[in-house]
Amino acid sequence: MEEVISSVLALVGVWLTIRRSMWCWAALGISTILFGIVTLRGKLYADTALQVIYLATCIYGAWQWWRQSHTAASPESEITALTPYHRFIAIVFTLCAGALVGLFLDIYSDADIPYYDSLCFAMSVTAQILQAKKKIDNWLWWIMADSAYCLIYWYKGYYSFVILFIILTAMAYLGYREWKQQLSVI
Repeated sequence: MEEVISSVLALVGVWLTIRRSMWCWAALGISTILFGIVTLRGKLYADTALQVIYLATCIYGAWQWWRQSHTAASPESEITALTPYHRFIAIVFTLCAGALVGLFLDIYSDADIPYYDSLCFAMSVTAQILQAKKKIDNWLWWIMADSAYCLIYWYKGYYSFVILFIILTAMAYLGYREWKQQLSVI
């Protein structure tokens, strides 16, 4: 049951993110807790750790968005893009974090598919940080991470999560288009 409720709340949360609504953080936070329960049971430890990080970044993101909404002239002006240098840093961080977490899980746990799970974990952390900062690049990272997670959840037999992540991938594409339109207006 947690899997289904988490999936519905995740979809609502992403839709609210696309709309740049502060309520996205509440929906995503509750979804995250339920998602963590499911992934812990499935021995996807990097994914479970990701849910803990998501919960922290939901709090951080809510604070960032609230702060921005009280200082910016309009919500659209808050969207920015990464510089090439920061894009490079994001890629290096993601690859290094994925490799290190994968190695740790491979050596010290009974994790199923530790390296692939860890790379998805690292892509998602990067996406979540960029989302909290309202960087348009977050959507591209979500497209990569969500697509990759479809394979993990298919392998684990979490078919409602597969459907969820197919939808999330499509929503990330729509979010990118929507935010890009807003960014080009500025």
